[in-house]
Amino acid sequence: MILRECYTTSVMKKVIISDFFGVISDECAPVFFKKYVTSQGYNLLTDKYFHPGDRGEIRFEDIVNNVHNDFGFDKERLKKEFLDRPAPHTEYIELLRKLKNEGHRILLLSNTCDTIVPYLLNKFGIDDLFDHLYLSYQIKKTKPSLEIFRYLLKEEKLAPRDCIFIDDNPTNIDASLQVGMHGILFHNDKETLELIEHLAKE
Repeated sequence: MILRECYTTSVMKKVIISDFFGVISDECAPVFFKKYVTSQGYNLLTDKYFHPGDRGEIRFEDIVNNVHNDFGFDKERLKKEFLDRPAPHTEYIELLRKLKNEGHRILLLSNTCDTIVPYLLNKFGIDDLFDHLYLSYQIKKTKPSLEIFRYLLKEEKLAPRDCIFIDDNPTNIDASLQVGMHGILFHNDKETLELIEHLAKE
């Protein structure tokens, strides 16, 4: 596990900014492509089919149609894989709920298309967990660009030193550090959860 943190001398009550896929929930697209399309690199396939949706260039239905047209998977099966297979990381969600109840502001910052994250938030019963959702397809900016972090900070009127960003991608953590946030590289284990809670209360 890696803790990466910007240097600060004084810290107010922290705002928690969480990624979604790989943190709140299991991954979606990479798992599907890795399992069912073994002849091609699953990261490249995710880039090709899903990242245009993350940027707001195409919609979820377009993604489903494109994967169907190129690989022949049944559309309803694709929707089920993308929407119903990911499972929630319940211990992490419970920690966020606890921190929210203690007065921390909880934000979501996710690369996603128009459908999957809203659907899963509802399915997991955590629509009320986040004080605001910052979704890439709406903002037209994606992690790890510094612009999406600066956009969030401006919208929330936050100082970077008062924010903890949690993500499972080291590149995204590095970007958060460049704008001055604290960063925790997520692993779904007890040690990481304890680290998040500890830093939130410093």
